[in-house]
Amino acid sequence: MRELGPAGCIALLAQLPVSLLCTGAHPVGVGLALGGDLSGPLAALLLLGYATAVALHAAAALRARLPVWLALPLPFYWALHWAALLLALSDLVRDPSHWRKTNHGAAVRVPTGATVADLIPSPARETQQI
Repeated sequence: MRELGPAGCIALLAQLPVSLLCTGAHPVGVGLALGGDLSGPLAALLLLGYATAVALHAAAALRARLPVWLALPLPFYWALHWAALLLALSDLVRDPSHWRKTNHGAAVRVPTGATVADLIPSPARETQQI
């Protein structure tokens, strides 16, 4: 954090609440776009934000030599973020100490004092266990 300086630290700390606010505001932007009420400063700000984000992702795709169309499904991806935010908020209200975790498989526990050779499966060890 020292490398960031005070301004960088504040910007980093502000990133999470701002991203959650943007995730929560996504349905408002979609509703304004689908409802046809695209007048006013809020609609202009939301549309400018969407257009800027898609343009930045398209530029990044070009730079990475990826297809530009990969930037187009971003609003759908943001809708998935909104669904995850609703799920997290409902979990927080119903059971604050619960942690919804994805099971990615069991972690391998390395015994104390084990070497790399102990961790590599070998045919000799497999036949000894049978």
